[in-house]
Parts: sequence; structure tokens; C-alpha cells
Amino acid sequence: GKQTVKERMETTNTRGFGVVMVGGASGSSIRTTSYTRRRRMRIMMKNQGLANQDLSKRRTRDIKPPPPPPTTTTRRHLALGTFIWGSVFASSSSSSSLALDSECASCSDSNSSLQPGDKAFRVSNTGLRVLDVKEGKGDQASKGQVVVLDWSGYTAGYQAKRIDNTSGTDNQFVFTLGADPPQAIPAFEEAVLGMRQGGVRRVEIPGELEEALAYPVQKNARYDRGPVPFSLGGRRALDFVLDNKTLKPFNKTLLFDIRLNNIRK
Repeated sequence: GKQTVKERMETTNTRGFGVVMVGGASGSSIRTTSYTRRRRMRIMMKNQGLANQDLSKRRTRDIKPPPPPPTTTTRRHLALGTFIWGSVFASSSSSSSLALDSECASCSDSNSSLQPGDKAFRVSNTGLRVLDVKEGKGDQASKGQVVVLDWSGYTAGYQAKRIDNTSGTDNQFVFTLGADPPQAIPAFEEAVLGMRQGGVRRVEIPGELEEALAYPVQKNARYDRGPVPFSLGGRRALDFVLDNKTLKPFNKTLLFDIRLNNIRK
């Protein structure tokens, strides 16, 4: 009934660690073997625990934060936004252009942009705007007289290109006031009549009155009456404004300076 020390150790080792004892082993050898195995197992468990801990640390360190959620601004959104802003801009531009067109009855009117000290144009019954830059002291021009003029002209409503300038040249404009047929465009006939010799008068022809006060639209009859630009560039600039159908009326405004040099009796 009583177990020996050897038997008890065998039973304990077998139950605890599954050691199969081979007969003939002494107690000291059994104890050494069991201790060694237990020590190895403890080392293995310890190493395993450290490895697991190391792995968990490494995994924790290697784990990267999730990327931020993708923004909702896609190409479709960009295209839609561009379309919306383009529509808004186009509508605002069209509304502003409509407003500009409605207000541009005075766009080419120099009286609408006067600065302090500027003289205002007076508007005649025909719609011609007239400004006396310098009062003459000589004789007054009347119908039937031959007048000698220096003149300069500009496309005031479109890029202010120079049409011509006869000052300092031999290309003075000479014509008879009130001749039949007329020798000068209506604006010059009206402006020179009543001027005094030595005077300078500025006239502004509104674009909507270009055919009534300036040059005919028909090219074959355009320069039947003067003044006629002598320079090719000046004639091209004038022709471009008169022939361009896309220009607004205020773009066709013309500006002339007239100096009455002489009156031939």
C-alpha cells in the first residue's frame, strides 16, 4: 500500500510533465531530468512571452494610422463648380454688358467725363457737339467764302487712332462754304460757319450720327467730300470704324480739331 519515494516521484513527474520513466533510473537522475525539463520549459515560456510582447510592440509600432477619408471634391464636383461659377460669371457679365449698353448712350460723350476746369461741349440742333478751344480774332466765315483749314481727326470711340493731322504740312483742306454740291462733310460745314480766322474749334460726331454728319457708309461715295485722310494708315483706321458692323454706335464716335487759317474772299 505504501509507495516508495521513487514511485511517488515517478507519479508526480508523469502527472505533471508527462515524463515517461525508463526503469532502472535513479532518483537523482529523475530529479535532474525533471528539473532540467522544467527549466527549459520556463525558459521557452519566458522567451515565448518576450517574443509575443516584442511582436505586439512591433505590430503596434508598425501599425500606421488610417489614411484620412477621401475628400468629396472629385473631378465631377470640380467640373460642376466650374460650370456653376462660369454660369454666374456669364450671367453677371451679360447683365453688366446689358447695363453698359443701356448706359452707353453717353459713353462717347465727352461731356459725361469732364474734369474740374474742363469746358463743356455745346450740342447743336443736329446733335453735333462743338467746343471753342480758341477764339479767333479775324474775319468771320460765311457761306460762299473759300476757307483754308488745318485739321486733325481721331477715332475717339475706338482706340483713339489718328486719322490725320495736317498741321505743319502742305495738305490743308480748302473748300467753299455752302457749295452745291457740298465740298465738306456736314460736321465741317456746320463747325466752320461762323468761325473767326485764327480760331480753333473741336467737334465731336456721335457714332449714331456718323452718316448724317460725317462720311457716307457707301465706299464709292465716302470721300466725295472732304476732309480726306492723306495717310494710308489714317484712312484704314477710319474705314475700319465706318465699315465694322460689330461695333456699337458709341465706338464709331469721331473727334476733329479745326483751325481756320485763312478766308479767301
